[in-house]
Amino acid sequence: MAIYAYVAPLDDAALSIFDVSNPAAPSLKGNIRGAGAPNYLGQPDGVFVLEDYAYVVSRFDNALSIFDISDPATPTLKGSIQGAGAPNYLLGASGVYVVGDYAYVIAYDDDALSIFDISGPGNPTLKGSIQGGGDGNYLNGPYSIVVLGSYAYVAVYDDDALTIIDVSDPENPSLKGSIQGAGAPNYLNGPYGVFVLGGYA
Repeated sequence: MAIYAYVAPLDDAALSIFDVSNPAAPSLKGNIRGAGAPNYLGQPDGVFVLEDYAYVVSRFDNALSIFDISDPATPTLKGSIQGAGAPNYLLGASGVYVVGDYAYVIAYDDDALSIFDISGPGNPTLKGSIQGGGDGNYLNGPYSIVVLGSYAYVAVYDDDALTIIDVSDPENPSLKGSIQGAGAPNYLNGPYGVFVLGGYA
């Protein structure tokens, strides 16, 4: 059984798929490229793969693109959604995490987490969103996201924070809690990534 790695190179405006079945000799299997319409791969900054689809967010194109990767040699665009500011809040899209019928997308420049219904991959639609940096939502410059159960855990670069959003109601995500602080004791000066395992982030 073949094993594949899916890579979204920022400066090549592409999604590249590599066969890594033999780790000593990885090889290119297929790719798809292009900033702007129709692929919206201008500066891709995050990729998530689930079953037959790759979900890619692109910082320059302010977009979430969904690619059919059922044939890794010929990935094809299935659907996309774009837009800086209201209503989609995808300005500087920087991270994506997919659970079930929803894609959770953070946008660095819109200071937002947006939730998209992807049950129809050819037509993703906005379900709900939460915005705002600083005291309130602590989403000033979100950079990485993990979703587990009813919560989204977000590493927020400009707020020096780990922010936890309740996403149990996708139409109305809300702040659950946040911890901030550069230097001692929290050491959260410009966090870039987050991972959650068990009861810990």
